[in-house]
Amino acid sequence: MATNIFRKRLNVLLVLLTLGVGFASTYVAHAAGETPDKGERSKHDRRHEQVGTWFCSGVTTPANGQQRPYYGMFKNEWALDGSWLLIHFEELQSPTGTPLIEDQYWGFDAATNKHSRTLMANDGSHAAVRSQGWNKDQLPWSGTFTAGETTFEYQETTVRHSANRYRWYGSVTGQSMTVVSYDITCNRSK
Repeated sequence: MATNIFRKRLNVLLVLLTLGVGFASTYVAHAAGETPDKGERSKHDRRHEQVGTWFCSGVTTPANGQQRPYYGMFKNEWALDGSWLLIHFEELQSPTGTPLIEDQYWGFDAATNKHSRTLMANDGSHAAVRSQGWNKDQLPWSGTFTAGETTFEYQETTVRHSANRYRWYGSVTGQSMTVVSYDITCNRSK
């Protein structure tokens, strides 16, 4: 039973990782005065596109292969004097009965055009992921996800479909097997 609870929580957390990466559209927060004045932004730093509220849905597939629907909401804003994008996630329909809440800090290094995210959830799990940057409308991420004493490999790709719609898909693996995979689409709230 503890294994099932662990896997359910892991599935939820992995979906959150996916959603947190992209929450983007071409919404220009700068025009709304929500983007810090850091001079002209690099074309490689699209974090300003993430500011706002997003509703997400999709599927997760745990190791047993039984697909489950997934629903969540993100509220993203600038933090720490505009140096980091704070991504706040709340699960809307929890498969475990306890909604997951997660905060992520997304940073960008202008000297290298590389991205980093640190994620922390209300169940004690955490992750650290990195990206080499955008390749057209795709942003690949990789890193580690830790739940309890177990650390897993994490791979994800964020795909921009339009100004108000993004897709995230990826997987978490450990001990030569896929623990969970996911495919999520998020739409900007009107």
